[in-house]
Amino acid sequence: KLQHKRVRNLTTEAIRIIQQYLDKEYPILVLDNGDVVQSKEAVLYFNSVAEILKIIKKCNLTPDQCNILCANDDTNKQKIKKSLKKGWDIGSIPLKGEQNKMFTFCTKTVYVGADFYSDNAGTYIFADPNLKNLALDISLDLPQIVGRQRDRNNYFKNYITIFYKTLSDDKIFIKEDFDKLQEERRFTT
Repeated sequence: KLQHKRVRNLTTEAIRIIQQYLDKEYPILVLDNGDVVQSKEAVLYFNSVAEILKIIKKCNLTPDQCNILCANDDTNKQKIKKSLKKGWDIGSIPLKGEQNKMFTFCTKTVYVGADFYSDNAGTYIFADPNLKNLALDISLDLPQIVGRQRDRNNYFKNYITIFYKTLSDDKIFIKEDFDKLQEERRFTT
């Protein structure tokens, strides 16, 4: 079940979700038998490491609460070191049976091949199509993101919320250009 929400500000929405989890106002599902299950973990997908770091700072999150999954390169290591306090680093994908953190922040690096085995994690996608080189290509990336939750006991694995900004007027282009861009992305992914 995919829920789309058009928003003005992705950061504001991410902070709202994080605050709900921190306040223990967890998303719930009521099962057919009447049992209520809660999502106490969130996996959040973003277009950029800079946006993730900004959110972590604004929410005063700690390394114990967060896992940052992005390309393990010098550029991202520098961004993290410069932006956050000591004790932060690029995380690793928890293996089956390992404890997950309350918040896992992911960039495109983990869209493919990262399997999460949480039994209660919700999935949230934040897409900004105004950043041409960082735009989330729904036709290619969404199926990959949806398939990352692997634990069959996770009732939230098939519930995805995608927050997206609308295109700026100067970013709108004709269908032929859009189709061409999609075809180019298909071959570079």
